[in-house]
Amino acid sequence: MRSVKSVMRKLGNTGGKKGFFFTITAIELLMEQETRCLNLSRDVYPEVAKRHQVNVSCVERDIRTMVEDCWLHGNRNLFHEIAGYELDHRPTVKEFLEMLHGYLLENE
Repeated sequence: MRSVKSVMRKLGNTGGKKGFFFTITAIELLMEQETRCLNLSRDVYPEVAKRHQVNVSCVERDIRTMVEDCWLHGNRNLFHEIAGYELDHRPTVKEFLEMLHGYLLENE
């Protein structure tokens, strides 16, 4: 998923954090089946954890940390573009994954 990596790098993230790779895997899963967004805890996090051989709780936490770092130190304008409107708060992991998924679908 080259475009996911590209967007994430433009947001201000690099491959130096586990959340970067967990996000890519989560987006791949959402691209396979969009309805997985309905229950990330059941349908996405366990599969990401399995593929990366980590604990399920690490997945959500590391993606959340990555989103927070991008929000605080990254490209805020791109966050707004991905969301489609001006955000007034840091998106949750679910919001971020849904927004990024939709953005990638529209731009591929």
